[in-house]
Amino acid sequence: MGRCDDLARERARGRGVCEIEGCGATARARRMEWAHGFSRRYHAVRHLDANGRYLCYKHHTWYSDRGEEWREWLREKIGIEAFEEMRAHRNDRCDAQYLARVLAVLESGRPCTLKALDDVPRDEVLDSQQPAIARAQ
Repeated sequence: MGRCDDLARERARGRGVCEIEGCGATARARRMEWAHGFSRRYHAVRHLDANGRYLCYKHHTWYSDRGEEWREWLREKIGIEAFEEMRAHRNDRCDAQYLARVLAVLESGRPCTLKALDDVPRDEVLDSQQPAIARAQ
């Protein structure tokens, strides 16, 4: 999961500034962190672009203690449809094959969405699964 984490974190970091409206903090001014709309423990949505947010330490900490406000902010940020899709799939199975598909999407540079993961041919993942799984972990 380590390689997937690294790639997803870099995607969020690529946004450059804290995503909280009006903050504008950057890595130069304040410690920035990879935040998750749905907790990292939900591996099936952990690496999705819509789930990875880029926040300054101050806002990440503030929202960590305010779950309902965080969920409301996320719903507004990504839209109710994307929010509900992630909520519906957050407990899906996340095995080595799934991580290999996540890695394939992240390495390709395509948006990491549930649809993109479904579009990765399972046969392709099976044929090259061992190298991809080794990189994903």
